[in-house]
Amino acid sequence: MSLENIINGIKKAACVGLVTIALMGGIAREGRTQETNFGYAIIKIEVPGVKWADIGIAINNLGWVVGNSIFSLRPRKTAPFLYRDGITESIIPQQFIDIFGNDFSSEVCAVNDEGKMLINAGVKDEHYVYKHDRGFVYNPNNGELIELPFKGVAMNNRGEVVGKRHLLRNGQVIDISLPPPSPRPPELQVEDLTIYGINDYTQIVGEVILKDVESGENKTYPFVWEQGRMGVEVIHLLWYEDSDLPAFVKEPLYGVAHDISNIVSEGLYSWQHIVGWFGYGYSEDYYFPYNFSCKWVRMSFLTIERGQLDTNYSEAYAVNDKGQSVGKRFKKIGGFIDYRYEPYAVLYKNQKIIELDDFLTGNSGFLHLSEARDINNNGWIIGDGVNRNRDGYLSPFLAKPLKEPSADLNKDGIVNFKDLAELAEHWLEER
Repeated sequence: MSLENIINGIKKAACVGLVTIALMGGIAREGRTQETNFGYAIIKIEVPGVKWADIGIAINNLGWVVGNSIFSLRPRKTAPFLYRDGITESIIPQQFIDIFGNDFSSEVCAVNDEGKMLINAGVKDEHYVYKHDRGFVYNPNNGELIELPFKGVAMNNRGEVVGKRHLLRNGQVIDISLPPPSPRPPELQVEDLTIYGINDYTQIVGEVILKDVESGENKTYPFVWEQGRMGVEVIHLLWYEDSDLPAFVKEPLYGVAHDISNIVSEGLYSWQHIVGWFGYGYSEDYYFPYNFSCKWVRMSFLTIERGQLDTNYSEAYAVNDKGQSVGKRFKKIGGFIDYRYEPYAVLYKNQKIIELDDFLTGNSGFLHLSEARDINNNGWIIGDGVNRNRDGYLSPFLAKPLKEPSADLNKDGIVNFKDLAELAEHWLEER
């Protein structure tokens, strides 16, 4: 960075009364990924009154973030929080107290673009463990609470809710496990099915376990459920045929589809993105998953193109309509014998893996970012990081892409004189 650029930037800052220094190339920093969107601002979300940890869960296209706060560890007791417009609030509806009394636990698992939250709640069982076995949809805008006929897993912008094996649509409960996967030989039986995600077209993804009656062997496949022609409900198995497998996959033992984007159309073509992970089995009590991100191209027939997301042990949790997906990758930490696998939050974008730790600064409050859970269509990411000031417990982070050269040099989401100090520090390092 030249001295002339720095002087011009400071002059510009004086004109507006803020430190708004224009950077032409960004600050060269060891380990930081230089992206065309000029990086990400990492914001730590704090929930007042929480002693232990907060877990970021989901984000909608309005930028509203939901997650769960842990108020006690034994037994584990949680309550949802909502972060919007820079303000965090705990969500404990009065109706829950009327239903469960004062001793209950609740957790949120989704928020849609209307701001409605999917929450599961319950009381202690005979083993003094809180069970979140009753599902609700809560509207923080008007306080409306609607109880569901099952425990919720995910919700779309149409208000449709899925549980482990069911879909609630237009007041009707549909058992997703009933339609047989097709194509499927008669010797394969459905052992179990688990739903993880739903999009606005009522397409559902998850995992289905098929058992070979003759050998007794189980295999887990990613699946997509949808209502096809003539209203017939169909389950598509990903990777069921060997021809579907990418070249680097050699007959995986299991696979999971965790999220599906909405359909994007261009001319005669329509496609969408599905993310999840697959694996080959277990080793040393640790399973080694690999991310996948595939484009589902839909014309008069079904084709699936595979793209390798990561060759490291990793999991993908969410994808937006632009095909950007987030998750975590595992790094081997330690020596040859004494080692562990540590998770790190990652973004898959433009066929590149980006570690979000690359955008952390010294005053971010995080030791590192361990997991990215969700991403909206604006590219905003919610996840968890190891809190520097909480004895290693987790706190949520919000990663917001910087669309232009920003004066927020320390990536704390605020432009102030600390950014000028950041500039001076790195300018001196480069001299």
